[in-house]
Amino acid sequence: EEGRVTLLVQVTPEGRVAELSVLGSSGHAALDVEAERAVRRWRFEPARQDGRAVAATVSVAINFRLDGERRW
Repeated sequence: EEGRVTLLVQVTPEGRVAELSVLGSSGHAALDVEAERAVRRWRFEPARQDGRAVAATVSVAINFRLDGERRW
């Protein structure tokens, strides 16, 4: 399976994921779930306003692609 998952991620001032939702599905539920699992483990550089870390929302795209030749 291949596809692109786009997530909307709310990031805390500490750079952790507060919430996320799927903006664009890959068309494969398993890939969507794996993208969510992966991004929940990420740590982000927090947004800054007047030099202070603040909560922000960012869109993240994850591409799943099979590499190599298929041999039968």
